[in-house]
Amino acid sequence: RGMDLRPRLGAITVPTLILHGRHDPVPLAASLELERRTPGARLVVFEDSGHALYSEETDRFVKELDGFLPQAIGERGAGSGERT
Repeated sequence: RGMDLRPRLGAITVPTLILHGRHDPVPLAASLELERRTPGARLVVFEDSGHALYSEETDRFVKELDGFLPQAIGERGAGSGERT
């Protein structure tokens, strides 16, 4: 509690997809900041969702993951086992 990890976001070296529901009680500004501070991150805003966008816009959620995961795995190399 009270721990601010935002200064460390610049050290993330893996592809990062940030998904945010427009009606989420978490402010969009928080996801925008994550995107800004994380190198190569991409933010996708789900206009018709709140916090549970995976169940509120399931088809789009799956589509976004289907588009992101092969690219992310390709950039890191399959089976690299590295984590940041």
